[in-house]
Amino acid sequence: MILIFAAVLVGVGALLIWRGTVAKNKTKAITDTKTSQVSRIVPGLVEVKGTVRCAGPHVVSPMTKARCVLFHFHVEEWRQHGKSGSWRTVINDTKDAGCVLTDGSGDVRLNLLEAELLLKPDTHAKSGTFNDASPEVEAALASYGRSSQGFIFNKGMKYTETVLHEGDLIYALGTATSHPQGGYQLSKGNDLFIVSDKTEEEIVAHFNKSGILSFVLGGLLAVGGLALAIVPMLNRY
Repeated sequence: MILIFAAVLVGVGALLIWRGTVAKNKTKAITDTKTSQVSRIVPGLVEVKGTVRCAGPHVVSPMTKARCVLFHFHVEEWRQHGKSGSWRTVINDTKDAGCVLTDGSGDVRLNLLEAELLLKPDTHAKSGTFNDASPEVEAALASYGRSSQGFIFNKGMKYTETVLHEGDLIYALGTATSHPQGGYQLSKGNDLFIVSDKTEEEIVAHFNKSGILSFVLGGLLAVGGLALAIVPMLNRY
């Protein structure tokens, strides 16, 4: 039993260390890649910055009814398990209208649904036993076949809506390929495609923090697992 637990700790530790390595590689790619003007894009890994607009009809966000380029609607529900409980995702929906980034020199399409989106949430809300969901939130839930109402009391729920509006300034790092309608498109290549409304410095800080935490926690778990496996063997001698 101890050996099984030790193996689990080592496995989780190794996974976290791998995640730390991935975060470190993303940081290196961001800092090593210079920003290109859209008009000078060539096939391969490129970094661009500019404003966004819809490539097709707008999508409408569920909570705030904003006409936008993209929305992400995330809902968690509190599930009780005996004396404890946990938050469980019950809605995780992302829709986009097709996206074009322009920097004044030209346009490039972004396949947002392929990207790792690092966007600042726009709207937060909660509901619970003595806190009713707003009519807007209840209508959004109903569109997904859900409700904040329980058998007797309100359910404990958290709501987050993230919206990318036309005209928002964004950063994108991805692989440029020819678009069938002419010009270029950015999409996922070599498992790297980042789109964010944060500054480049904020994005680097995000991955640095994620990488350090993963390395430290992963290392501790891996060492702890190895110690659990080795110490009993040493005690035999």
